[in-house]
Amino acid sequence: MRKTARFWTMANGSAVRIKIRKDQELSYSHGGQTDEGFSYTGLCWQFDGEEVTISVVTNAYDCDGPISHFSTSRCPVADLTAGYNDPGDDILYPKWRQVSSSQRDYNAEAAGY
Repeated sequence: MRKTARFWTMANGSAVRIKIRKDQELSYSHGGQTDEGFSYTGLCWQFDGEEVTISVVTNAYDCDGPISHFSTSRCPVADLTAGYNDPGDDILYPKWRQVSSSQRDYNAEAAGY
């Protein structure tokens, strides 16, 4: 059991080092107006001492109407530097395992799809 987990993520186009303590929850959101509407994404990390969980929610509206995406992924502490390496930055990112994912297309639901 670890007291602290450290890993890299991308935020606003730059690599950011995250430090999270056991039983802590960190969140970050970004977004705004787009040429067709808006898009906002919220990320929430949790650490239980064994693995980090990330939940991501995106709500957007464009010419096709509103849509939402939801996903949850986990990464054991041992794999926080076992994921992909972005060419040129020499940073190892977490090896996330997606445990759930869904989306809602509100106009498609209203049309019975």
